[in-house]
Amino acid sequence: RRIRAKAESLGLSFNQCHAPYQMDMKPWLEGERTHILHLLTTAIRLAGILGAKNVVVHPVQCMNYLNSDPEWVKQVNVEFYSALIPAAKAAGVSIAIENMWQRHLWNKSIVSSVCSSPYELKSYVDACNAVAPVFTACLDIGHCLLNGSFQTLVVNFANLAFSNYKVDCLFFRQVLICSYDILQQMRANLKVV
Repeated sequence: RRIRAKAESLGLSFNQCHAPYQMDMKPWLEGERTHILHLLTTAIRLAGILGAKNVVVHPVQCMNYLNSDPEWVKQVNVEFYSALIPAAKAAGVSIAIENMWQRHLWNKSIVSSVCSSPYELKSYVDACNAVAPVFTACLDIGHCLLNGSFQTLVVNFANLAFSNYKVDCLFFRQVLICSYDILQQMRANLKVV
């Protein structure tokens, strides 16, 4: 509370926070839910104390995503995110679902993962909001870069999946080769707040 008060006295605020991550599906499915939920609900509660509007929570990742059943992975994630709803409501924050990437199991190259596709990210946000409307999207541009098709992916995110769709979190931390025009188009089309 002192951190929030100090920030406010300086005219600053916290738009978003990031929860702990490295969310491999195996611990979630094999009994570590209590520990995982404790870490995440604590992060959500602290984000609320800081006055953040959003807390980014990575989806649970199947570390062999390319060979998994996407509907099953989505079902596990909706269950996972649903367990966080009471904490988000109590803290007055939205949970931002982030687009992800992972390393290939054998050759260690960077490959797609949960919510890499704009359509999948939108479908996760929609499915979770059907349970309770406390979810938004976090579009991490650095993750788009890691997937290797930055311009195509960003244009798809901006023009196809998210037209008339609000994205509350937009990370630009690793953008090195992006044109100003594309960023402006994204900002307009994504209704960044």
